Amino acid sequence: MQTVKTELLTCLSGLPHLDSAAERKALLAFTGYASLGLYLDFGGSQTDFARALVAAVFGCGRSFSLQFLTALEKAPQLGPAHQDQLASLSIRLAALSAVEWETAFASPTLAAQTAGRRPDPAMLTLSIVSDLLLPYYTLGAERLRSQSGAASVAMAERVAELLAGDGRIRPFLTMFKAAPTATEAGFLTALKAIVAADENLADVLARVLTTEDGVETAALSTLIQISQEIRVVSGDVVGAVVGQEVVANLSVTQKVDSVSAGGSLVGAVIGAPGKTQIGGQTIAGDYVGGDKAAGDKIEGDQIKTGDITDSSGIAIGR
Repeated sequence: MQTVKTELLTCLSGLPHLDSAAERKALLAFTGYASLGLYLDFGGSQTDFARALVAAVFGCGRSFSLQFLTALEKAPQLGPAHQDQLASLSIRLAALSAVEWETAFASPTLAAQTAGRRPDPAMLTLSIVSDLLLPYYTLGAERLRSQSGAASVAMAERVAELLAGDGRIRPFLTMFKAAPTATEAGFLTALKAIVAADENLADVLARVLTTEDGVETAALSTLIQISQEIRVVSGDVVGAVVGQEVVANLSVTQKVDSVSAGGSLVGAVIGAPGKTQIGGQTIAGDYVGGDKAAGDKIEGDQIKTGDITDSSGIAIGR
């Protein structure tokens, strides 16, 4: 008889688009919990990754674990079947008694698991720029405090202070403060290169992002929201295009009555340098690999995922 932990591991081991380290990092980025990947081993099989992820998540405690699973359900990489499966598992996990939870998920704290390890530069940069500073400079301190608590504001201010004190980073931070969304990708690239070359700075920043238990204090809500309401799609409609540096906290909502012959509808394009051909429209800068794209069936305001086996990128509605 399978335990709920075994079923969770089986579910995570079967999630789509987790073959490579880059895809695994992208999944955490889209949940808003990039800091979980600071010290996570992204190598090995998907089953190995699932075990490592469960140890990292559940080492952070019950409340954090359930919040993460709720966020994971909303990741654009997942289809309805996996979303329903995770929702069902979350309900069962929430119903466990304290003793049952401890028996199933007793593990060292995240701090103990990561002692002596170096933070991953890409995940550290995403945590700082996209999960922490983007909300701080976009919303302002007071709105961020009301949404995510005083701890998130204090963390953002401490990180900003450290970055402003570094002459290599200060010019990029100044531009980012003036136009957070427009300069996010450039800031990600620059900061990633700096922390990758400076282990001491990376360690200091990673410590600020964690509590004494090794947990980021808060995963922030979606900040980049795109909403489209269209009665009839007769041409080519794309909600968002995301480039090489994965921008976390993206939500695309499309309400469509019908798609006429020759029309095409895509919620978001997530990829790398190149070109994407969607209907008669070419988008420079990103591509969707493979010969199939999600969204082969459109009903009302939902895009149902088609077969994207062997694709190296994703075009998916949400």
